[in-house]
Amino acid sequence: IYIEIYSLSLFTLYYNSPDLYFSKNPKNTMKATSFLIFLSFSLINMFAQVSPSAWLGQVGHQGKYGYINADGEEVVPVIYDNIGAFSEGMVAINLGAKEVAFLPKGGKWGFMNLDSRMVTPIVYHEVKAFQEGLAAVKEDSLWGYINKNNKLVIPYQFEAAGDFMGGLACVQENGSFKLIDTEGKHWQNFPYDKLIRVQNGLLVVAKKDWEEEAIGEDGLPSSDESYSYGIVRPNGEVVLEVKYDYIAPFQEGMAKVEWD
Repeated sequence: IYIEIYSLSLFTLYYNSPDLYFSKNPKNTMKATSFLIFLSFSLINMFAQVSPSAWLGQVGHQGKYGYINADGEEVVPVIYDNIGAFSEGMVAINLGAKEVAFLPKGGKWGFMNLDSRMVTPIVYHEVKAFQEGLAAVKEDSLWGYINKNNKLVIPYQFEAAGDFMGGLACVQENGSFKLIDTEGKHWQNFPYDKLIRVQNGLLVVAKKDWEEEAIGEDGLPSSDESYSYGIVRPNGEVVLEVKYDYIAPFQEGMAKVEWD
């Protein structure tokens, strides 16, 4: 048995044993032979429109994934080839992914809600989780943003697209990074590689120092990269030079920084 706690709201359990017993009720015990299952429990918050005490478990069996509730009932059928985490009451689901180096890759993506209702068709090449009511989706080689009604609110035009935070998202268009609002309006050119967070009216940003491509021991390509972090205002004014190894979230008007 392997147990790893990712955070207070995420708990993952892996079983790999000739005999597996899993039950909430001893009278309803399940026994399996050469059975591999994992459970990752995530507390669904108030935005999921369920009780704050409700838990959902992400389950996988024989290469298929879904979600169950605390009673063992399937909330999302265990039929998908890849699956994301719930965010704002929505979960990304995938059909057609194939296992590469023990991880599912490829396929097409769509979204389902907590009522097991398909919100979008499974047609997107890549997706990101819903944040502030919008999700970045990739069609062919370009990214755009949809809302929870599957309406394309910001057209496909970006080579890269980040999550919305504080009403802003970092995107790449024609090779340049920019900030956009939830209507797709450009705020300014953005001479950084990532928008990390928006807090107290300030933007924590990151710029890539270096990136190395290599071939791993498994023969597959891998990459390693390093970033420096800083803080700027939405108008581009630099508050803290982009040179730090780490910047923590602000608490009581102060933020911890690391610089080696």
